[in-house]
Amino acid sequence: MTLNDADRNRWQHRLRVLWTRLAAPAAGAGPRPPGPKAVRVGAVLAALLIVTGVTASLGPRPRPAETALSGVPVPASQVEAIKQAARSCPTLNGPRLAAQLMAASGFAVDARSADGRAGVAGLTDELWQHWIPWSDAPRMDPVANITALAHHMCDLVGELRLAGLGEDRWPVALAAHRVGSSEVREAKGVPPTAKSYVDTVSRYAVWYGRQPEFRTDARPSPAREAPAVPTEPRPVPDEHVGNDSKDAQLGAPRPSGRPSSPATTPPGHGPTTALTPHATTAAPSSAGFMISGYQGRCVTVPGGTAQDGVQLQMQDCAGKAGQRWAPGPGGSLRSLGMCIDLAWASSEDGTKVQLARCNGGWAQRFALNAAHDLVNTATGKCVDVRDWNPANGAVLQLWQCSGAENQRWFKR
Repeated sequence: MTLNDADRNRWQHRLRVLWTRLAAPAAGAGPRPPGPKAVRVGAVLAALLIVTGVTASLGPRPRPAETALSGVPVPASQVEAIKQAARSCPTLNGPRLAAQLMAASGFAVDARSADGRAGVAGLTDELWQHWIPWSDAPRMDPVANITALAHHMCDLVGELRLAGLGEDRWPVALAAHRVGSSEVREAKGVPPTAKSYVDTVSRYAVWYGRQPEFRTDARPSPAREAPAVPTEPRPVPDEHVGNDSKDAQLGAPRPSGRPSSPATTPPGHGPTTALTPHATTAAPSSAGFMISGYQGRCVTVPGGTAQDGVQLQMQDCAGKAGQRWAPGPGGSLRSLGMCIDLAWASSEDGTKVQLARCNGGWAQRFALNAAHDLVNTATGKCVDVRDWNPANGAVLQLWQCSGAENQRWFKR
């Protein structure tokens, strides 16, 4: 920012007046030049005046988006839903999602607007049908609406990231939610038609970030608790122990990378010495179905080898045996006689999604639902293509469900 003409003229006029007064002769005396003291005082005052004037004209002025705009308190019944839904992607957080709900409805669960938006999240019927989080969710259910909005926002973030728009993609995602992503891409940022909305929501987010329930030091609540994991291994009863299991119970190490059952070993307490993993190569098969997803590629057992602990990948769909999946007992999904599995029975985001011997544990319960999530039904988290990698060989991980393209799956 620079001084405008009016500011410049005003400060120049004040300096001339000051200098005239310093140099003016005493009453009845003739003209005389200013003495050294007057010159020094004048110079100091002039410098102070200039600094003060420039500071007043150019000093930092808070932008609207940086100034808190007071909202209304979040209803207690919606706080946890907001916190959980905000974990759908790293760009979201509780204050940001709360700010959108405030701008949309003021947290009124039965809100309706003249342009066809409804519910606490202010979603159109089209957006609701696209992002409905479960098949029979009531249209005005606040938890379902909050979840749907979070998934929609995360999808916009991913779309705009691929378009290379902005380092902080939340403002452009807000704009896309308001006016459509095509207008945002055309403007290469927040278009004028969305600026007021983006500033309003951003200011609300500042205010909600100061509320106790959304402070950064507040302990987050998990989206859904995974089954409890005991702190110490429990012995397998003798009547249920076969030869192979007896070896494991008596201290023989498991193959490297294989997860432990949540009923026997807690996460992070796996063996330190590995045996040669059991591996077999299956013959080609047309049984079962393929699971296609990001970039049209399919969930694949690399090399078509049934091996404990091998991380599942995305590969071009070819119908080979390592791409064929079928439902199995206990809610499992199986290929090559083995199960989709969470490494070390962990429910943390980023957990490796792998192939392992079927054991009936919760870490092997996977289903492809009507919303096109490939979800671990025990934790409610989804299979995700890590880092949106579009290439063959992209690996799979567990992550909070967001409905983004790198989490959408289809039977083939």
